Amino acid sequence: MISTVLNSSTSIFKLAEDFVQSRKNANNLALLVEFLASKSNVNSKLTNCSILALQTIFTHALAERNRRRGEDCGDAENKYQEWIFSKYEEAIPLLLNVLKGTKHPYSVREQAMVTYVNLIKLESLYVNKPDSKDVFCLPKLKYYNLLKTVVSSKKAESRKSKVQTKLLNRLSEFTALHDVALQTWVSCVTLTKCDKKVPTETKISNILQLLKTTAIPSLNARDKNPDQLIFPNRAKKIPRKFFSKKLPHAIDGVWDNIKKWHHTESTLHETLLLLIEKIMDNLSQPKMLTDFLMTSLNYGGALSLLSLQGIFNLIQKHNIEYPDVYSKLYSLFTPDILRTKYKQRLFFLSDLFLSSTHIPESLVAAFAKRLSRLALTASTTDALIIIRFVGNLLIRHKSVQKMIHNPEGGYVDCDPYVEDEADPCNSKAIHSCLWELKSLQNHLVPGVAIAARFIDDKLPTVEWDLADVLETKYCEVFEKEMNKKAKEITLNFIPPTNEVLEKLKRTF
Repeated sequence: MISTVLNSSTSIFKLAEDFVQSRKNANNLALLVEFLASKSNVNSKLTNCSILALQTIFTHALAERNRRRGEDCGDAENKYQEWIFSKYEEAIPLLLNVLKGTKHPYSVREQAMVTYVNLIKLESLYVNKPDSKDVFCLPKLKYYNLLKTVVSSKKAESRKSKVQTKLLNRLSEFTALHDVALQTWVSCVTLTKCDKKVPTETKISNILQLLKTTAIPSLNARDKNPDQLIFPNRAKKIPRKFFSKKLPHAIDGVWDNIKKWHHTESTLHETLLLLIEKIMDNLSQPKMLTDFLMTSLNYGGALSLLSLQGIFNLIQKHNIEYPDVYSKLYSLFTPDILRTKYKQRLFFLSDLFLSSTHIPESLVAAFAKRLSRLALTASTTDALIIIRFVGNLLIRHKSVQKMIHNPEGGYVDCDPYVEDEADPCNSKAIHSCLWELKSLQNHLVPGVAIAARFIDDKLPTVEWDLADVLETKYCEVFEKEMNKKAKEITLNFIPPTNEVLEKLKRTF
């Protein structure tokens, strides 16, 4: 019977329109809820229309309920309102079923999620009036169920269409609002718990993406940014202690759960990014990250680089000492690290670590030598970065300039530099020279050859700005070389005559 009545989008929207116009058509709501609950319904277009129709009906019904609040409406009216709300409670989980199902495309599932958020927003606005103790803007259990549904997805589906990623991006429009963000962090304390069932790699990735797109509001969010709230008129009702106490407590709880997960290399990479970019500065005790970062530092490659950045933040802001940090940094400079997208971050961090004038010259010499050796096989853009970086080390640490020309040095049969030595101070780089930079003066690309000639001249007193070369791309180098004006070279002193040209044509 339902499929007969609701066989087109026009008929579905007609049911919603009739319900709004007259209470005689109240049964239309029951039809729509039953249609959405029907397992035989596989028509995505009709499902989408029924979701929009239910949103129209509940928006009207909840607003009318709010208008009648406080009035003596009688038993009949109270029973009617209870019936409406019972249908609302019945429809809410049905929207979640559509959201987590796989038989409908992304557009239908997105509409189910947006309608769900809009309806629980109306419930909070018209039905559940917040008291002084409840600072959450949305119904707690319903909002938690939404987050749980969005981050849960089948592994095969995530690989195939990445629908869950799109849903999380759509949800970020709400979690960027400060009052919703507050509730999201508190909900994620429970969401990230790992009691018995270990979360899958896909679920971990989804949770990390959710946290990455969720704002961390400050105290000013309550007073100065009401336009960034889902309920701007409730800005003054949110206690300041929620920002100063409950939010940091929630972030601590989320991190305590995350660090207990069994991470793969992929999820650990996402976790380190989230930690560095968002969580680290908001933890109550950042020093507790020491063990996690030191463990991650042993993975190598980009993971070690991200861990190193976290360690640098702890050294800089919390005065934590890491005895082997220079050895770890030294070991990162391999040909593989230059192929990652984080190589700019590596050079930036290395520049900060080596900026101190109190580090031994043997350590600086080891970095200069290792980088110069690396430049021999590096790409054009990387070679330009390395040349400028080594040049800055020589300008900054004048005692290392003897690696260019040492008047007291003699001749050796082989390079004394020990390339395989793990401890940079024991690599004997200070007894070597930068012959690699001299070799780069014969580089195929003129830009690299010209940059390497700085060792033949007097070094400048001011360091070069690495930002000028860190973002250099191949196309820019190519275009720069193509735009250079070259001297016109005469190929023939006697211009060819017509007879010579005819002879050449017959020859070829």
